[in-house]
Formats: sequence, C-alpha cells, structure tokens
Amino acid sequence: MKLKKIIIPIIGFIILMIFTIPVIYTKQLNKNIKLKQQQLYTNYGIELKEKSNKDTFFKFNREYILNIKTIVPIALKLNPKLSLWDLKILEDIFSDTKILIKIQFTKYPLYHKNAINVSLYKLNKIITAFLELRDNNSKKLLSFFNNKGVQFSGDIDILSIGKIKMKDINLDLSFAKLNIHNLFLDTNKKLFNFSLFNIEINDKHSSFKLSIKNLKNYFDKKAYFNVSNKLYIEDIEIYKKEYSHLETYKIHNIKKFFRSFLIVNKLKISNIFNIDEISVKDNYNSFNIKNINLDYVVKNLEITPIIKLINSHNLTPQLKNETINDLLNGGFDFYLKNFSIENITTFGVLNYSFDKIQLNASIHLKKNSSSSFNPKLLKDKFKVSLYLETTQNNINNLLKIEPFMTMYLLKVLEKKDKNRVFINIKYKNNHLISNGRIIL
Repeated sequence: MKLKKIIIPIIGFIILMIFTIPVIYTKQLNKNIKLKQQQLYTNYGIELKEKSNKDTFFKFNREYILNIKTIVPIALKLNPKLSLWDLKILEDIFSDTKILIKIQFTKYPLYHKNAINVSLYKLNKIITAFLELRDNNSKKLLSFFNNKGVQFSGDIDILSIGKIKMKDINLDLSFAKLNIHNLFLDTNKKLFNFSLFNIEINDKHSSFKLSIKNLKNYFDKKAYFNVSNKLYIEDIEIYKKEYSHLETYKIHNIKKFFRSFLIVNKLKISNIFNIDEISVKDNYNSFNIKNINLDYVVKNLEITPIIKLINSHNLTPQLKNETINDLLNGGFDFYLKNFSIENITTFGVLNYSFDKIQLNASIHLKKNSSSSFNPKLLKDKFKVSLYLETTQNNINNLLKIEPFMTMYLLKVLEKKDKNRVFINIKYKNNHLISNGRIIL
C-alpha cells in the first residue's frame, strides 16, 4: 500500500512532464525564431518567413525562407571600405537570393542530429538569367545550385545549434573543379574541420590548383582579448603553370598554438608555430626547408591603444601614428624564444645548404611619458643572437656566386671541425659580438 502511494505520484509527474515539456519547448522555439527574425531584418535587411508548419504535439516540422533582400548591410559589416562599384556588383550577385531552412526534431531537451537543414532555394533573377543563356558549363553550374549542391545540416542541443556539417561538394566543369569534403563546425567544441579543399582552374595556356588536406582549427574566445587558437593542416599544395613555366609549392604539417589574455589591463600574447617541410620548385630551381619552429611571447602591452588600432579605419593617419606612439611609449616585453630551421637546401642556379639556423631575441621597453616615441630606445633595449651551421663546401659555393660577402664572412666564420663551420653572432648593449669578440 505504501509502495502504491509512492509510485502513483511519480508516474503522474512523469506523465505531466511528457505533456508539459513539448509545450514549453514550442513556446521557447517560437520566441527564439521571432527574436532572430527581428535581428536579421533590423541589422541586415534579411527577411525570415515561415513557408510551412506541419508541427505535431511531440515534433517540430517546419520550413522557413530566408530572403536576402539586399547584400549591402552584410557587405559593409564585413568590409566598411567597399566602393559603390563593389557594392553594385555584390548586389547584382546576391540580392534577392532565397535560402530554405528545414527544422525537424522532437520536442525534448536531447541532442538531435541533422535537426536543421539549410540549402539554396532560389538564385536571384540576374544570375539565373545569365547562367541560362550561357554554355553547358553555366547550365551545369545552375543545375548544381538548383539541386541543392550547397547544403548544410545542423545538430540541435537544447534549442541551440551544436554541429554544422556541409554536404560534400564535387563540382566538375570543363575549366574548373571544386571539391570540399567532410566540412563541419562544432560550436560546442569550437572546432572547424575539413578533410579536403581542392580548387582547379584551367584555360588554354595556364592552370592553377590549390589543395588543402586535413585542416583542424580550434578557436575559443571567452572574452574580447581572452582567446585560444589551435590550428593543424596536414598539407597545402599550390600548382601554377603559365605556358611552359611550372611552379609548385608544398607545405607539410603546419601546427599553431596562439593564446592571448589580459593581466590587470595589460595584454599578453604567446604564439608557437611549426612547419615540418616547405618545398618550392620551378623549371630550373628547387628550394627545400625542414623543421621551421617559431616561439614568441609579448607581454605588458597597453590595452587602450590596441583597441584604437583595431578600429583604425575610423582614425586619420595622424591619429593612427599618435596611437602607435602611445602603444610604444606604454612599454612592453618581447621574447623571441626560438626561431629555428634545421635544414635549407637549394638546387639549380644556386646550390647550397645550411644545416641549422637559430635566432633568439628580446626587447624590454619601460613606460615612457614622452609625447613621441624615440626609436633609439629600441636599439638600446634590443638583444639578439644568431647561430648558423653548415659545411665549408657550402660556404665556398656561396662565395663563388656572391664574392662580395667574403670580407663579412671572414669576420664571423668559425671552424667546428674539419668539414663544418658555424657563425655565432650576438647583438647586445649596442655591440655586435661574434664568437665572444666585439666586431662592431
């Protein structure tokens, strides 16, 4: 009997929640959509109108049309310096473009996959008419857009968008190709990712190709200057051909970690950047760099002039120079902890290699009340050291091509062993020091 008294209220509460939550969810979604409609129209002149509503008590099932009446407010927000001619071109391309938004998910606070679907509904009349009257490539492009070639889907996490995924693009025209695979944005993990971005453009005498593989970008902005950014790119490849001249650029394994935050109204920035290999080739030469590492820290930067410089499009050249003076006079500390390259090799017209290059530097500027910044302060507070290592044969090859460097190299070159030489230069207290000797 006692068990019945406990179970019946619990069952009643569960039934009440089953029927109450969908009502609350419906009210909240309607409120969010109405607010978004007002924001889009007020800020950008974009209309968001309901196309269909097939909701049931337990499920959302709606369609909305987003109509970009004019592209001008969006364009000026992205770039306030656009000319009237640029705005006219953008207006002809984008204005009156319609986008279809489908919403389908159950009315419970769960994670719903593919709950929102966004695709192009209608191109504007000018672009449609232009493509219809052109060649087969244009008609193929029009068909690509009309058949939802560009399409996004989004996951819902308690009425907020979680992960946004783009449908793979494989567009193949006679003069161009575009491939985008596995592109998604995770708003919860603050991660942007794609496995392939490839674009190729060809004509009778030239061709261009850009390929980016496996990009992962994590970006977290907790406050205006409290920012973290991690970036990884496996490969970037650029291919250029003009008549018989060919150039290729390859970059392998790019890694970056950036961090900025405020400490008592002073900005601190740290950045670590690495590239495993860069390769450049043309018909006659090749250039290869391995293991590039950059690590630096800047701290104690005055925040007020930095904010002014961020909004520098509102400043006259004179005010911009005054703001830079204020930033430098505010003082700062800069540490180039490490800039190093393990190997540089060239073949072709020039043939030489350096096995190791390492650079360290620091600047310590104290706060200065002067109305204008004195560049001499940088010279006095600047320290730098450079280490370079290679073979004697490489130095001999370099001097054959650039003999004027002989007198400079003789001052700084030191033997490490029978076949290897090195340069170890430091600048400190207004003196240039090589291997412990003041040379300047």
